[in-house]
Amino acid sequence: MINTISGTWVVWLYLVSVFSTPAPSVISNQCEQSYRLLFKEADRNVFWIAENIYGECNQSNLIQIDVELPEAVARKTTLKDFDKWLILEQPLKQLIDHETPLEILPANGTLSIPTLGVRLRTPNRNEALENMYRQQFNSQCARHWNQGMLEHGIDLPVISGNGTCKMLYASPDGLYFNYKIDKAYYFADSHLLIVFTKNNSFRCYSEIATMHGFMILRITTAQN
Repeated sequence: MINTISGTWVVWLYLVSVFSTPAPSVISNQCEQSYRLLFKEADRNVFWIAENIYGECNQSNLIQIDVELPEAVARKTTLKDFDKWLILEQPLKQLIDHETPLEILPANGTLSIPTLGVRLRTPNRNEALENMYRQQFNSQCARHWNQGMLEHGIDLPVISGNGTCKMLYASPDGLYFNYKIDKAYYFADSHLLIVFTKNNSFRCYSEIATMHGFMILRITTAQN
């Protein structure tokens, strides 16, 4: 059940027809995940994310993150059929007002938001965290690392220019050191940035093999 979104009964009835009860987790070392932004609601800071888990897992999940609360709340719901996003995405966008983002692709590992005079780049390689992971968490998945290390195990993108950033949420299945920035979307009205990351430095030997992820940041400048 999705209980973070206040919408019409039309939305609820439609979702019931598309989603199934979450499938049992598959123990595997062949599954690889990918994430894609569907939209962010216009009147609330709620993100809708599509997750596909390829390989023998063969699973698609809708992830919703509400960052309006004092602590972000995430909900994950499994689709009945793998990768059937077309029958879900467009009807939802017609029913729910959404904020149009600025899509940003990194250039040499750097994101640029010209309207703010702000840049964010991939953090430098962190040998201390890498050594700690290999010694204490080696072969374990990102979720175990994040539960044990909390914010101490996360390297945020390095911001330069006239601005600061604050992390509001990070997917627990991503490993956030020695990663690369894949792409990002900036929402000017709400001053929020969602950054999708790729981490090819490590692989997990149970559950999902890859440890890609995404984080939601609030960008603060003199302009806002």
